[in-house]
Amino acid sequence: MYYLIFILLFIDKLVSISGTKEVLNLPAGAECAYGKYNGTCTEYYACFAIYGDYRDKDYAAMPNCNLDGDSPVVCCPDCEVVDNIRTAEYFDDIGIRYKKGTMAHDKCIEYLSALYKHKTGPRDPVNHSNWKEKVKCVSDIAKIPRPTLAGGRNAKRDDHPHMALLGYGADLESVEWSCGGSVISEKFVLTAAHCVSESRFGNVTYVAVGILKRSDPSEVWQHHKVKRIIPYPEYNSSFVYHDIALLEIEGEFNFSKTVQPACLDTDDMISTREVEAIGWGELGHRKGLADTLQVVNLEEFSTEECVDQYPRGERNRLINGFDDVIQMCYGSHNDSKDTCKGDSGGPLQRLINKHHQYEVIGVTSSGSKCGIKGGAGLYTRVEPYIKWIEDIVWPLVIDPDALKFFDNL
Repeated sequence: MYYLIFILLFIDKLVSISGTKEVLNLPAGAECAYGKYNGTCTEYYACFAIYGDYRDKDYAAMPNCNLDGDSPVVCCPDCEVVDNIRTAEYFDDIGIRYKKGTMAHDKCIEYLSALYKHKTGPRDPVNHSNWKEKVKCVSDIAKIPRPTLAGGRNAKRDDHPHMALLGYGADLESVEWSCGGSVISEKFVLTAAHCVSESRFGNVTYVAVGILKRSDPSEVWQHHKVKRIIPYPEYNSSFVYHDIALLEIEGEFNFSKTVQPACLDTDDMISTREVEAIGWGELGHRKGLADTLQVVNLEEFSTEECVDQYPRGERNRLINGFDDVIQMCYGSHNDSKDTCKGDSGGPLQRLINKHHQYEVIGVTSSGSKCGIKGGAGLYTRVEPYIKWIEDIVWPLVIDPDALKFFDNL
């Protein structure tokens, strides 16, 4: 019965897509033409020009090349085909973002989609801003602008809406604000495991978001009490390995222009040679804490350079030496750019779109004296811990009614 329903639905979809449109009887990959544009015979779900029609179930009027496969092959006006439009979200100013089936990656796109209005995609190829009259097709739809980064500087308000400041103390009147962290969902903050407690004040008790300066007025601060502290299970405070943790807050963050979640690095194959680190830590070795959030542009150091910077030894809490699988180091080869005391737990990040949405690739962990020319700080890689993070932050929820269905089989 279920198979029959599925087949009927599939046939109905094919009919709704194909309708009574012209069929050109051309194979996939063949050149085609229709009206004012040239095209290529492309599988329906790889043609971005009809993305909006797919979302709205208002299927495009362009002709079918053939109906031989599982989905129609259409005369597509795109100069280049795209990935599966069924997994795509299109934003009018940053282009296409694809879901990959990885919870952390897909949640990143969901948050962006919820926070910012986006178009359903171009309906009239000829009137699209990327219409190429000479070749009569639509080009460069999938390109996403990548803003450039600058060196060390004061951050601007709302530029880093995922940044969190951690507090230690029984109440807001006596709290001490120290480590940093990154908002990654409605309820969770990513930080360093060594930041979950402070020798003088005990466990972390508060998370503050929405601020640029420590001196910001109270109405700017969004305070949340910490409900649960979750260091990575293999973390040992005697060493700097697995220095990563999650904090769950009471209630939920109120997402807005000033408070938004960051994305997490789910693909360490992407180039990370130049990134940013941010924090309210010391402005230099044994200098005072920053009032305004600081941003510094850092360079990636090679594994060999990191091994030299952080040799094996108990003194630096690297009994097995630098571990390239779960650690990385960033700094400046020619300047004294670095993170300092008080920056721990904050993100090592790259900007991924003009909406100030960042991808966190690392967590500030440890280092030698900061601000030394040619020096580099030590960071925990995020990518190896994605599965652990996903299982806690976005656990798989099984519908009880679905279980009842299997019980009745």
